[in-house]
Amino acid sequence: MTDPYETQKMKLIHDLKTAVSDVQALMHAPSADDKSSVAALKQSVSDQLGKAMDRLHRLETYASDKLTHTAQSTQTYVQNHPLQAVGLSAVLGLLVGLLARRR
Repeated sequence: MTDPYETQKMKLIHDLKTAVSDVQALMHAPSADDKSSVAALKQSVSDQLGKAMDRLHRLETYASDKLTHTAQSTQTYVQNHPLQAVGLSAVLGLLVGLLARRR
């Protein structure tokens, strides 16, 4: 099963690429010759940016929910296994200290 985060990320990237290509077309369009095509391009850019902002908001919500769930799981683990958590923290602190001292 694919991660919904990755799916939404790929859709967001596609929307942003489409918006960028529309902006590029808008910049290369003749300024006064074909006002209807310029208006259509502007509307297309606006629609694509709206889609991208909506997807970005959904990704933000998903990431926030995932982070909250991870924090709650970590807190539950630490409460159920305090000695292992302290030991793991001490080992990680020692490793970080050794790595920092080498630099």
